[in-house]
Amino acid sequence: MKNIISLFAFSLLLLLQVSCDSSPQVSGPKNLVVGQPVTIHVQQGSNFVEGQFKIVDSEGGIFTPTTSLMEYSFFSGKEFSFRVPPNVATGPAKLEIGSTSGPYKIDVNLYRGFVTGDGAGNVVMYSIDNPRKVLRRGSMGIGTYQLRMLNDQSNFVAFSPTDGRIDWLSVDNSDTSTFGVVAPSLSIASDTPGVNAKPSDILALSRGLVVATDRGVGTLLVNSVGAGTEVSFGSWISQAAAFNAVDISDVISEGAGARIVVAGAVGATTESVLVVFNSVPFPTNNSTKVQISLTTDGANVTDVAIARSGAYIAAVNPDLNRLFLVEFDSRNVVPTDITGCQNPRSLQFVAGDQRLAVLCVNSKTLELFSVAGTTATPYRSLPVGSDTKKPLALYYDASGLLYISLEEGGLQVVDAGSSNPEVSSVAGFDSVIAGSFFIQP
Repeated sequence: MKNIISLFAFSLLLLLQVSCDSSPQVSGPKNLVVGQPVTIHVQQGSNFVEGQFKIVDSEGGIFTPTTSLMEYSFFSGKEFSFRVPPNVATGPAKLEIGSTSGPYKIDVNLYRGFVTGDGAGNVVMYSIDNPRKVLRRGSMGIGTYQLRMLNDQSNFVAFSPTDGRIDWLSVDNSDTSTFGVVAPSLSIASDTPGVNAKPSDILALSRGLVVATDRGVGTLLVNSVGAGTEVSFGSWISQAAAFNAVDISDVISEGAGARIVVAGAVGATTESVLVVFNSVPFPTNNSTKVQISLTTDGANVTDVAIARSGAYIAAVNPDLNRLFLVEFDSRNVVPTDITGCQNPRSLQFVAGDQRLAVLCVNSKTLELFSVAGTTATPYRSLPVGSDTKKPLALYYDASGLLYISLEEGGLQVVDAGSSNPEVSSVAGFDSVIAGSFFIQP
Protein backbone atom coordinates (compact mmCIF):
# COMPACT_ATOMS: atom_id res chain seq x y z
CA MET A 1 0.00 0.00 0.00
CA LYS A 2 1.02 3.57 -0.43
CA ASN A 3 1.95 6.01 2.17
CA ILE A 4 0.34 8.42 0.75
CA ILE A 5 -1.14 9.64 3.36
CA SER A 6 -4.69 11.48 2.37
CA LEU A 7 -8.48 11.70 4.02
CA PHE A 8 -12.03 12.90 3.44
CA ALA A 9 -15.05 14.81 4.76
CA PHE A 10 -18.77 14.92 5.42
CA SER A 11 -20.72 18.15 5.06
CA LEU A 12 -22.97 18.61 8.05
CA LEU A 13 -25.06 21.28 9.78
CA LEU A 14 -25.72 21.15 13.50
CA LEU A 15 -28.43 23.60 14.55
CA LEU A 16 -28.30 24.79 18.15
CA GLN A 17 -31.66 26.26 19.10
CA VAL A 18 -31.18 27.90 22.47
CA SER A 19 -34.12 28.48 24.81
CA CYS A 20 -34.50 31.12 27.52
CA ASP A 21 -32.26 29.25 29.93
CA SER A 22 -29.52 29.05 27.27
CA SER A 23 -29.64 25.23 27.19
CA PRO A 24 -28.82 24.17 23.60
CA GLN A 25 -31.02 21.69 21.84
CA VAL A 26 -29.18 19.96 19.00
CA SER A 27 -31.03 18.69 15.95
CA GLY A 28 -29.61 16.81 12.99
CA PRO A 29 -26.95 14.08 12.83
CA LYS A 30 -24.42 13.87 15.63
CA ASN A 31 -22.24 11.14 14.13
CA LEU A 32 -19.00 12.70 12.90
CA VAL A 33 -16.24 11.06 10.88
CA VAL A 34 -12.55 11.97 11.00
CA GLY A 35 -11.97 14.67 8.38
CA GLN A 36 -15.61 15.74 8.33
CA PRO A 37 -16.28 19.47 7.97
CA VAL A 38 -18.91 20.67 10.43
CA THR A 39 -20.77 23.99 10.60
CA ILE A 40 -22.24 25.04 13.96
CA HIS A 41 -24.99 27.65 13.95
CA VAL A 42 -27.06 29.15 16.79
CA GLN A 43 -30.48 30.44 15.78
CA GLN A 44 -31.36 31.66 19.28
CA GLY A 45 -29.21 32.19 22.33
CA SER A 46 -25.89 33.60 23.43
CA ASN A 47 -23.24 34.41 20.86
CA PHE A 48 -20.16 32.27 20.42
CA VAL A 49 -16.78 33.62 21.53
CA GLU A 50 -14.13 33.33 18.83
CA GLY A 51 -11.46 30.71 19.50
CA GLN A 52 -13.23 29.18 22.49
CA PHE A 53 -13.91 25.73 21.08
CA LYS A 54 -12.58 22.26 21.76
CA ILE A 55 -13.32 18.61 21.09
CA VAL A 56 -12.88 16.29 24.07
CA ASP A 57 -12.68 12.71 22.82
CA SER A 58 -13.50 9.44 24.58
CA GLU A 59 -9.97 9.14 25.99
CA GLY A 60 -9.86 12.71 27.28
CA GLY A 61 -7.84 14.02 24.35
CA ILE A 62 -8.40 17.72 23.69
CA PHE A 63 -8.40 19.26 20.21
CA THR A 64 -8.60 23.04 19.79
CA PRO A 65 -8.64 25.54 16.90
CA THR A 66 -4.82 25.45 16.85
CA THR A 67 -4.76 21.67 16.30
CA SER A 68 -3.26 20.70 12.94
CA LEU A 69 -5.92 20.14 10.26
CA MET A 70 -8.73 21.43 12.48
CA GLU A 71 -9.40 24.20 9.88
CA TYR A 72 -11.36 26.29 12.37
CA SER A 73 -13.13 29.31 10.83
CA PHE A 74 -15.13 31.83 12.88
CA PHE A 75 -17.78 33.58 10.77
CA SER A 76 -19.78 35.44 13.41
CA GLY A 77 -21.11 35.12 16.93
CA LYS A 78 -23.76 32.84 15.50
CA GLU A 79 -21.67 30.56 13.27
CA PHE A 80 -18.31 28.83 12.93
CA SER A 81 -16.95 25.73 11.25
CA PHE A 82 -14.22 23.16 11.81
CA ARG A 83 -12.99 19.84 10.50
CA VAL A 84 -12.75 16.77 12.73
CA PRO A 85 -8.96 16.35 12.98
CA PRO A 86 -7.06 13.07 12.66
CA ASN A 87 -5.91 11.08 15.68
CA VAL A 88 -9.06 11.62 17.73
CA ALA A 89 -10.21 8.64 19.75
CA THR A 90 -13.41 7.18 18.38
CA GLY A 91 -16.56 6.83 20.44
CA PRO A 92 -18.56 9.30 22.55
CA ALA A 93 -17.13 12.82 22.60
CA LYS A 94 -18.12 16.36 23.53
CA LEU A 95 -17.98 19.62 21.62
CA GLU A 96 -17.40 22.47 24.06
CA ILE A 97 -18.13 25.95 22.68
CA GLY A 98 -17.55 29.17 24.58
CA SER A 99 -20.34 31.76 24.58
CA THR A 100 -21.03 35.07 26.26
CA SER A 101 -23.19 33.32 28.88
CA GLY A 102 -21.09 30.22 29.45
CA PRO A 103 -20.02 27.13 27.48
CA TYR A 104 -22.29 24.99 25.36
CA LYS A 105 -21.60 21.24 25.59
CA ILE A 106 -22.82 18.94 22.83
CA ASP A 107 -22.63 15.14 22.87
CA VAL A 108 -21.47 13.56 19.59
CA ASN A 109 -20.06 10.25 18.39
CA LEU A 110 -16.77 10.11 16.46
CA TYR A 111 -16.03 7.47 13.83
CA ARG A 112 -12.94 6.45 11.87
CA GLY A 113 -13.61 5.14 8.37
CA PHE A 114 -12.33 1.99 6.66
CA VAL A 115 -12.78 2.48 2.91
CA THR A 116 -12.69 -0.24 0.27
CA GLY A 117 -14.54 -1.58 -2.77
CA ASP A 118 -17.08 -4.35 -2.39
CA GLY A 119 -16.24 -5.99 -5.73
CA ALA A 120 -19.75 -5.29 -7.03
CA GLY A 121 -19.49 -1.72 -8.25
CA ASN A 122 -19.45 0.12 -4.93
CA VAL A 123 -16.95 1.97 -2.78
CA VAL A 124 -17.93 1.58 0.87
CA MET A 125 -16.87 3.35 4.07
CA TYR A 126 -17.27 1.17 7.16
CA SER A 127 -16.61 2.13 10.76
CA ILE A 128 -13.26 0.62 11.75
CA ASP A 129 -14.72 -0.04 15.23
CA ASN A 130 -17.99 -1.50 13.96
CA PRO A 131 -17.85 -2.68 10.34
CA ARG A 132 -21.56 -3.44 10.40
CA LYS A 133 -22.07 0.33 10.38
CA VAL A 134 -21.81 1.64 6.80
CA LEU A 135 -20.98 5.35 6.76
CA ARG A 136 -20.92 6.02 2.99
CA ARG A 137 -21.36 4.34 -0.39
CA GLY A 138 -20.55 5.31 -3.96
CA SER A 139 -20.97 3.67 -7.37
CA MET A 140 -17.79 2.86 -9.26
CA GLY A 141 -16.42 1.05 -12.29
CA ILE A 142 -16.25 -2.71 -12.66
CA GLY A 143 -13.82 -5.13 -11.05
CA THR A 144 -11.37 -4.50 -8.21
CA TYR A 145 -10.55 -0.89 -7.32
CA GLN A 146 -7.40 0.90 -6.28
CA LEU A 147 -7.98 3.56 -3.63
CA ARG A 148 -5.67 6.45 -2.80
CA MET A 149 -6.10 9.28 -0.29
CA LEU A 150 -5.26 12.89 -1.04
CA ASN A 151 -2.81 14.80 1.13
CA ASP A 152 -5.34 17.53 1.96
CA GLN A 153 -7.26 14.81 3.84
CA SER A 154 -10.63 15.68 2.33
CA ASN A 155 -10.66 13.77 -0.95
CA PHE A 156 -9.66 10.40 -2.36
CA VAL A 157 -9.32 8.74 -5.73
CA ALA A 158 -10.72 5.38 -6.77
CA PHE A 159 -10.01 3.69 -10.07
CA SER A 160 -10.73 0.39 -11.74
CA PRO A 161 -7.81 -1.10 -13.70
CA THR A 162 -10.33 -3.32 -15.52
CA ASP A 163 -12.10 -0.53 -17.40
CA GLY A 164 -9.77 2.37 -16.57
CA ARG A 165 -12.47 4.41 -14.84
CA ILE A 166 -11.18 7.04 -12.42
CA ASP A 167 -13.33 8.84 -9.84
CA TRP A 168 -12.24 11.71 -7.62
CA LEU A 169 -14.49 11.55 -4.57
CA SER A 170 -15.05 13.20 -1.21
CA VAL A 171 -17.49 13.14 1.65
CA ASP A 172 -18.10 16.90 1.47
CA ASN A 173 -21.72 16.41 0.54
CA SER A 174 -24.99 17.31 2.21
CA ASP A 175 -26.24 13.81 1.35
CA THR A 176 -24.88 11.73 4.22
CA SER A 177 -25.35 8.37 2.51
CA THR A 178 -23.22 8.79 -0.62
CA PHE A 179 -19.79 10.15 -1.43
CA GLY A 180 -19.51 13.57 -3.01
CA VAL A 181 -17.96 14.01 -6.46
CA VAL A 182 -14.98 16.35 -6.82
CA ALA A 183 -14.81 15.95 -10.59
CA PRO A 184 -16.65 13.93 -13.25
CA SER A 185 -15.48 10.35 -13.69
CA LEU A 186 -13.56 9.45 -16.81
CA SER A 187 -12.03 6.41 -18.42
CA ILE A 188 -8.35 6.90 -19.14
CA ALA A 189 -8.32 3.61 -21.02
CA SER A 190 -10.68 4.70 -23.76
CA ASP A 191 -11.98 8.24 -24.01
CA THR A 192 -9.33 10.55 -22.54
CA PRO A 193 -7.75 12.53 -25.42
CA GLY A 194 -4.07 11.83 -25.91
CA VAL A 195 -3.98 8.91 -23.52
CA ASN A 196 -5.84 5.70 -24.41
CA ALA A 197 -3.77 3.83 -21.84
CA LYS A 198 -4.43 1.12 -19.28
CA PRO A 199 -3.84 2.46 -15.73
CA SER A 200 -2.26 0.28 -13.07
CA ASP A 201 -1.64 2.65 -10.16
CA ILE A 202 -2.47 6.23 -9.26
CA LEU A 203 -1.32 9.02 -6.96
CA ALA A 204 -3.45 11.98 -5.87
CA LEU A 205 -1.84 15.41 -5.48
CA SER A 206 -3.59 18.67 -4.63
CA ARG A 207 -3.68 19.85 -8.25
CA GLY A 208 -4.25 16.59 -10.05
CA LEU A 209 -3.33 12.95 -10.46
CA VAL A 210 -0.18 11.06 -11.39
CA VAL A 211 -1.13 7.86 -13.23
CA ALA A 212 1.09 4.85 -13.97
CA THR A 213 -0.02 3.20 -17.22
CA ASP A 214 1.17 0.76 -19.85
CA ARG A 215 2.13 3.73 -22.06
CA GLY A 216 4.08 5.68 -19.47
CA VAL A 217 3.42 7.83 -16.44
CA GLY A 218 1.26 10.89 -17.00
CA THR A 219 -0.89 13.45 -15.23
CA LEU A 220 -4.55 14.34 -15.11
CA LEU A 221 -5.46 17.89 -14.12
CA VAL A 222 -8.56 18.90 -12.20
CA ASN A 223 -9.62 22.46 -13.03
CA SER A 224 -12.48 24.68 -11.88
CA VAL A 225 -15.06 25.42 -14.56
CA GLY A 226 -17.74 27.82 -13.42
CA ALA A 227 -19.30 26.29 -10.33
CA GLY A 228 -17.97 22.82 -11.19
CA THR A 229 -14.80 21.03 -12.17
CA GLU A 230 -13.43 19.12 -15.13
CA VAL A 231 -10.65 16.59 -15.61
CA SER A 232 -8.25 16.83 -18.52
CA PHE A 233 -5.05 15.06 -19.54
CA GLY A 234 -1.97 17.07 -18.54
CA SER A 235 1.10 15.52 -20.11
CA TRP A 236 3.29 12.45 -20.16
CA ILE A 237 5.98 12.78 -17.50
CA SER A 238 7.90 9.81 -18.86
CA GLN A 239 7.30 7.20 -21.52
CA ALA A 240 10.53 5.34 -20.83
CA ALA A 241 8.66 2.24 -19.66
CA ALA A 242 5.32 0.61 -19.03
CA PHE A 243 4.74 1.61 -15.41
CA ASN A 244 2.74 -0.34 -12.85
CA ALA A 245 3.41 1.10 -9.36
CA VAL A 246 3.86 4.56 -7.85
CA ASP A 247 4.63 5.94 -4.38
CA ILE A 248 5.45 9.28 -2.75
CA SER A 249 7.63 10.40 0.18
CA ASP A 250 6.94 13.07 2.75
CA VAL A 251 7.82 16.64 1.76
CA ILE A 252 11.60 16.85 1.40
CA SER A 253 11.78 20.64 0.88
CA GLU A 254 9.43 23.52 0.22
CA GLY A 255 10.83 24.08 -3.25
CA ALA A 256 10.79 20.43 -4.34
CA GLY A 257 7.80 19.14 -2.43
CA ALA A 258 7.75 15.37 -2.08
CA ARG A 259 9.72 12.78 -4.06
CA ILE A 260 7.69 10.54 -6.37
CA VAL A 261 8.87 7.17 -7.67
CA VAL A 262 7.31 4.96 -10.36
CA ALA A 263 8.38 1.42 -11.22
CA GLY A 264 8.11 -0.05 -14.67
CA ALA A 265 9.40 -2.39 -17.37
CA VAL A 266 11.49 -1.49 -20.41
CA GLY A 267 10.85 -3.84 -23.28
CA ALA A 268 8.82 -6.99 -23.02
CA THR A 269 10.28 -8.96 -20.12
CA THR A 270 13.82 -8.01 -19.21
CA GLU A 271 14.71 -4.65 -17.62
CA SER A 272 12.95 -3.16 -14.62
CA VAL A 273 13.48 0.53 -13.91
CA LEU A 274 12.54 3.30 -11.51
CA VAL A 275 11.85 6.88 -12.55
CA VAL A 276 12.02 9.52 -9.80
CA PHE A 277 10.84 13.15 -9.91
CA ASN A 278 9.55 15.84 -7.54
CA SER A 279 5.96 16.87 -6.87
CA VAL A 280 6.76 20.62 -6.93
CA PRO A 281 6.26 22.20 -9.33
CA PHE A 282 3.43 19.95 -10.50
CA PRO A 283 5.17 17.34 -12.69
CA THR A 284 5.20 17.68 -16.49
CA ASN A 285 7.21 16.23 -19.35
CA ASN A 286 9.79 18.95 -18.63
CA SER A 287 10.32 17.90 -15.00
CA THR A 288 13.80 16.81 -13.99
CA LYS A 289 13.78 13.02 -13.81
CA VAL A 290 16.20 10.37 -12.60
CA GLN A 291 16.02 6.89 -14.14
CA ILE A 292 17.51 3.96 -12.22
CA SER A 293 17.85 0.41 -13.55
CA LEU A 294 17.04 -2.26 -10.98
CA THR A 295 17.84 -5.39 -12.97
CA THR A 296 17.97 -6.81 -16.47
CA ASP A 297 17.07 -10.30 -15.22
CA GLY A 298 13.32 -9.73 -15.06
CA ALA A 299 10.93 -6.83 -15.39
CA ASN A 300 8.07 -7.88 -13.13
CA VAL A 301 8.17 -5.36 -10.27
CA THR A 302 4.80 -5.59 -8.52
CA ASP A 303 5.21 -2.82 -5.93
CA VAL A 304 7.45 0.09 -5.05
CA ALA A 305 7.81 2.04 -1.80
CA ILE A 306 9.78 5.15 -0.90
CA ALA A 307 10.93 6.08 2.59
CA ARG A 308 9.27 9.09 4.18
CA SER A 309 12.61 10.92 3.97
CA GLY A 310 12.84 10.18 0.25
CA ALA A 311 16.38 8.86 0.73
CA TYR A 312 15.67 5.17 0.03
CA ILE A 313 13.44 3.25 -2.35
CA ALA A 314 12.37 -0.39 -2.20
CA ALA A 315 10.80 -2.66 -4.83
CA VAL A 316 9.83 -6.33 -5.02
CA ASN A 317 10.01 -8.74 -7.96
CA PRO A 318 7.95 -11.94 -7.44
CA ASP A 319 9.45 -13.73 -10.49
CA LEU A 320 12.92 -13.42 -8.99
CA ASN A 321 11.66 -13.60 -5.37
CA ARG A 322 13.82 -10.57 -4.76
CA LEU A 323 13.80 -7.31 -2.81
CA PHE A 324 15.68 -4.28 -4.13
CA LEU A 325 16.87 -1.40 -1.94
CA VAL A 326 18.06 1.79 -3.63
CA GLU A 327 19.87 4.78 -2.17
CA PHE A 328 18.59 7.70 -4.20
CA ASP A 329 21.58 10.06 -3.91
CA SER A 330 24.20 7.47 -4.91
CA ARG A 331 21.84 5.47 -7.19
CA ASN A 332 23.24 2.37 -5.48
CA VAL A 333 21.00 -0.70 -6.04
CA VAL A 334 21.29 -3.66 -3.66
CA PRO A 335 19.27 -6.84 -4.37
CA THR A 336 18.29 -9.22 -1.58
CA ASP A 337 16.80 -12.66 -2.17
CA ILE A 338 13.80 -13.24 0.11
CA THR A 339 14.11 -16.80 1.34
CA GLY A 340 10.93 -18.46 2.52
CA CYS A 341 8.77 -15.86 0.80
CA GLN A 342 6.57 -16.97 -2.08
CA ASN A 343 5.03 -14.38 -4.39
CA PRO A 344 6.03 -11.07 -2.71
CA ARG A 345 3.37 -8.60 -3.87
CA SER A 346 3.28 -5.57 -1.58
CA LEU A 347 5.78 -3.72 0.55
CA GLN A 348 5.90 -0.70 2.82
CA PHE A 349 8.46 1.22 4.86
CA VAL A 350 7.30 1.13 8.50
CA ALA A 351 8.45 2.13 11.99
CA GLY A 352 9.90 5.47 10.97
CA ASP A 353 11.67 3.98 7.93
CA GLN A 354 13.63 1.64 10.23
CA ARG A 355 11.85 -1.45 8.94
CA LEU A 356 10.45 -2.77 5.72
CA ALA A 357 7.36 -5.00 5.52
CA VAL A 358 6.90 -7.38 2.59
CA LEU A 359 3.65 -9.29 2.07
CA CYS A 360 4.23 -12.78 0.68
CA VAL A 361 0.92 -13.96 -0.72
CA ASN A 362 1.49 -17.64 -1.52
CA SER A 363 3.56 -18.47 1.56
CA LYS A 364 1.08 -16.52 3.77
CA THR A 365 3.79 -14.61 5.59
CA LEU A 366 4.64 -11.04 6.43
CA GLU A 367 8.40 -10.60 6.25
CA LEU A 368 9.79 -7.78 8.40
CA PHE A 369 13.29 -6.50 7.66
CA SER A 370 15.44 -4.14 9.68
CA VAL A 371 16.71 -1.50 7.29
CA ALA A 372 20.02 0.34 7.55
CA GLY A 373 20.82 2.18 4.34
CA THR A 374 20.62 -0.38 1.55
CA THR A 375 21.07 -3.33 3.92
CA ALA A 376 17.90 -5.30 4.67
CA THR A 377 18.33 -7.75 7.56
CA PRO A 378 15.55 -10.30 8.23
CA TYR A 379 13.90 -9.39 11.53
CA ARG A 380 10.77 -11.48 11.85
CA SER A 381 8.63 -13.76 9.66
CA LEU A 382 5.00 -13.68 10.75
CA PRO A 383 2.28 -16.03 9.53
CA VAL A 384 -0.71 -14.08 8.16
CA GLY A 385 -4.00 -15.12 6.60
CA SER A 386 -5.49 -18.44 7.64
CA ASP A 387 -5.66 -22.05 6.51
CA THR A 388 -8.23 -21.09 3.87
CA LYS A 389 -7.47 -17.41 3.20
CA LYS A 390 -4.41 -15.84 1.61
CA PRO A 391 -3.30 -12.31 2.54
CA LEU A 392 -4.47 -9.83 -0.04
CA ALA A 393 -3.25 -6.25 0.58
CA LEU A 394 -1.32 -4.05 3.02
CA TYR A 395 -2.06 -0.66 4.53
CA TYR A 396 0.17 1.20 6.98
CA ASP A 397 -1.71 3.83 8.93
CA ALA A 398 -0.60 6.98 10.70
CA SER A 399 -0.66 5.36 14.14
CA GLY A 400 2.08 2.87 13.20
CA LEU A 401 -0.20 -0.12 12.71
CA LEU A 402 0.11 -2.36 9.66
CA TYR A 403 -3.18 -3.84 8.42
CA ILE A 404 -3.48 -6.93 6.19
CA SER A 405 -6.69 -7.76 4.35
CA LEU A 406 -7.57 -11.36 3.49
CA GLU A 407 -9.13 -12.83 0.40
CA GLU A 408 -12.74 -13.91 0.95
CA GLY A 409 -12.90 -11.48 3.88
CA GLY A 410 -11.03 -10.58 7.04
CA LEU A 411 -8.61 -8.03 8.47
CA GLN A 412 -5.48 -8.56 10.56
CA VAL A 413 -3.22 -6.03 12.27
CA VAL A 414 0.44 -5.87 13.38
CA ASP A 415 2.34 -3.27 15.38
CA ALA A 416 5.21 -3.27 12.90
CA GLY A 417 7.50 -1.22 15.13
CA SER A 418 7.17 -3.49 18.15
CA SER A 419 10.17 -5.38 19.50
CA ASN A 420 7.95 -8.45 19.53
CA PRO A 421 5.40 -7.96 16.72
CA GLU A 422 2.34 -10.23 16.73
CA VAL A 423 -0.56 -10.68 14.33
CA SER A 424 -4.11 -10.31 15.61
CA SER A 425 -7.51 -10.28 13.90
CA VAL A 426 -9.76 -7.22 13.77
CA ALA A 427 -13.22 -8.28 14.90
CA GLY A 428 -16.18 -7.96 12.58
CA PHE A 429 -14.38 -7.92 9.22
CA ASP A 430 -14.90 -11.56 8.22
CA SER A 431 -17.28 -10.61 5.41
CA VAL A 432 -15.35 -7.54 4.21
CA ILE A 433 -13.11 -8.24 1.20
CA ALA A 434 -10.59 -5.46 0.60
CA GLY A 435 -8.27 -5.78 -2.38
CA SER A 436 -7.33 -2.14 -1.81
CA PHE A 437 -8.24 -0.10 1.24
CA PHE A 438 -7.26 2.74 3.54
CA ILE A 439 -8.07 3.74 7.10
CA GLN A 440 -8.56 7.29 8.28
CA PRO A 441 -5.85 8.47 10.66
